[in-house]
Amino acid sequence: TGGEDPIARSARQALEKYAPAYVVIDRNHDIVRFAGDTGRYLEPASGPATLNLFGMLHKGLRAAARVAVQEAFTSGKTVIRAGMRVNIDGKSQSLRLIAEPLPDAKTSDDDGTSRLCALAFDDIDRRPRLANTAAANDDDAADADSERIQTLEQELTTTREQLHAAIDQLESLNEELKSANEEYQSVNEELQSSNEELETSKEEMQSINEELQTVNAEVHSKNEALRHANDDLSNLMDSTQIATLFLDTGLRVNSFTPPTTELFHLRETDRGRSITEIKARLSYPDLAQDVKRVLRTLAVRERELDSLETDKSYLLRMVPYRTVDNRIDGVVLTFVDITERKQHELACGRLAAIVESSRDAIIGHDLDGTIHSWNAGAEQLLGYSAEQVQGRSLSRLSIGDGDGEVRALLETARDQGLPVETELDWQRQDGTTVPVALTCSLVKDAAGRVVAGSTIARDVTEPRRAAAHMQLMLRELNHRVKNSLASVQAIALQTLSSARTMGDFKSAFMSRLMALSNTHNLLAVDQWHGVGLREIIANELAPYDHEGESRAEIAGEALQLEPKTALALAMALHELATNAGKYGALSVAAGRVAVTWDTQPADGGTRLRLRWREFGGPPVAPPKRTGFGSRLITDGLTMELDGEATLAFEPDGVLCCIDIPLSTQGDAL
Repeated sequence: TGGEDPIARSARQALEKYAPAYVVIDRNHDIVRFAGDTGRYLEPASGPATLNLFGMLHKGLRAAARVAVQEAFTSGKTVIRAGMRVNIDGKSQSLRLIAEPLPDAKTSDDDGTSRLCALAFDDIDRRPRLANTAAANDDDAADADSERIQTLEQELTTTREQLHAAIDQLESLNEELKSANEEYQSVNEELQSSNEELETSKEEMQSINEELQTVNAEVHSKNEALRHANDDLSNLMDSTQIATLFLDTGLRVNSFTPPTTELFHLRETDRGRSITEIKARLSYPDLAQDVKRVLRTLAVRERELDSLETDKSYLLRMVPYRTVDNRIDGVVLTFVDITERKQHELACGRLAAIVESSRDAIIGHDLDGTIHSWNAGAEQLLGYSAEQVQGRSLSRLSIGDGDGEVRALLETARDQGLPVETELDWQRQDGTTVPVALTCSLVKDAAGRVVAGSTIARDVTEPRRAAAHMQLMLRELNHRVKNSLASVQAIALQTLSSARTMGDFKSAFMSRLMALSNTHNLLAVDQWHGVGLREIIANELAPYDHEGESRAEIAGEALQLEPKTALALAMALHELATNAGKYGALSVAAGRVAVTWDTQPADGGTRLRLRWREFGGPPVAPPKRTGFGSRLITDGLTMELDGEATLAFEPDGVLCCIDIPLSTQGDAL
């Protein structure tokens, strides 16, 4: 080392050639240090690298070295094995082995034995000879011969010991080998049995492998089908417009479709959260209770819900979530947008209410006339209930070829693209006939195809009667205008002939015109609550008063007439007064009229008997033809009041007798 004395270093180097080579080993026989020319005695074996002494030591030295090292470790004393002969580099050399334990405190066990041992290789043939050999004497030669003999004896002793150790070791090894051979035979038999089992197992494995290949192919096919099914399900979930929410038994969100985010404040990170922790956009405070009820009863539950943010409505359908093995693992909630359906139902409800409340008969039927709908108006008009006519043909309602007429109307509506109208006579359930105005139209589906027909029937009995009455009124109006003009002319002439001055004429003439106007106003009123018979007669005859004096004698009990009776009777009295003013007693100043009446019971009711008598007028001759005024008196009272009226043209004046029934509800005595 750098701190070594140069003299000590020179001395160590000079003496190294006299010192033997050695190695230091531990109890595991691993070399921990080399010293000197140890390469002459160590032969590294092939295989993994090792520092084990007996794996590297020359084969001829292994047995002696093993005994010496073991004895040195056991006794803790120096052990010398002399007389060793070993071939090194093709030459036989004499060698002495020295095993020296190293009792160092740092390398000793608890019992004081050394944990290290130095093994030295003392090569006797290589010891240096003294340089002054010429001065050796015969004593030295004798000593050398004695030493050689001693060495040979030691070598022989060592050889014998090694031989005995080898024999003992061989016997032990033979016994171990015999035992091992028996074990090997047993193991061989077991191996043969195992081999046979392995062959069987191999065959089974091959069969299992084939089955596994088949199963693998099936699993691969099922995986492909499952992958396609998952793809289809994923695309269905993404593309569907139905909001679907999957909850587990703990009300936690498992999955949901994209439209569900319009109903709940949901995000992908909300999977696993309880639905009660997520704010809903629907008015649904009973969500958790309904989910628990479905899990408990396993019954389907439906509700209609309204959005809190929009005007949309949804149909909620809540069903249990069932696994493949029929295990309940949650609840599935589907929300279907029914906004359009509710609007459609509302519109249909309104139309249905209109149809049901309509007084007209609204009938739905096929294109061949088979009835499938029948409203209350139809039942009221024709007397048949809906159950009696549904599935029947319109022909049972028509008189004649009703089906053919309806079919022709539908074809006309199809050609024109518009509803068509006509009038027919239909038969009621009681056998009576009712005239109806029909409006036939086509019913089309969403694609514009004609699928059915619709017929609206309206009772036109009153309109027909009103039309006939209107014709009569028009003719009466025409005749009344003529009579009014004649009355005005007669009043004017009579007033002029009797008036002394123009002022008197004006006053009398205007009062008569006002009386005539009041009579017309009285007849024009449709809704009377009651009109006295005396007022009607006085009103009709007032225009013919002479200088403030009445020219009529009116006698009879106080009697209130209903509007219909008063109107018909006033028209007859007006005709009589007009005729008397033009041609009869009221056409001259001396003429008079007497009107009397009384009532008599008849046929469970009351009849009015009125008598009109003229006198003091010009001579009367029967007319050559019956005028409109006479027909209005005789026919009008008969038609309107189911009464009787007779006219007698006697020479001294006209006599008219009227006999009409009085209404027990409207006429007051």
